[in-house]
Amino acid sequence: MDSILLAYQSGYLFPQKKFQFVVVHQGFKNHEGTILYQRCNLFSRVDLPLHQRDYQDLQTLYHQLKQGVTHRLTKKRD
Repeated sequence: MDSILLAYQSGYLFPQKKFQFVVVHQGFKNHEGTILYQRCNLFSRVDLPLHQRDYQDLQTLYHQLKQGVTHRLTKKRD
């Protein structure tokens, strides 16, 4: 929690653009109940920076979607 508050004090806010990109490109499709999605949703509402691990996970997902890689959380359609 301290790292989040220190980041906020340093001027960091929630990465809205990355989160919205992941949502719009269905990076959380069928997995709205995941801890990462829930944390992102909550932190988005109060505009606080994510914990470093959550930020890294969101950033990884963001880059995978930007490159057209299907994320591991998305179910495959047969």
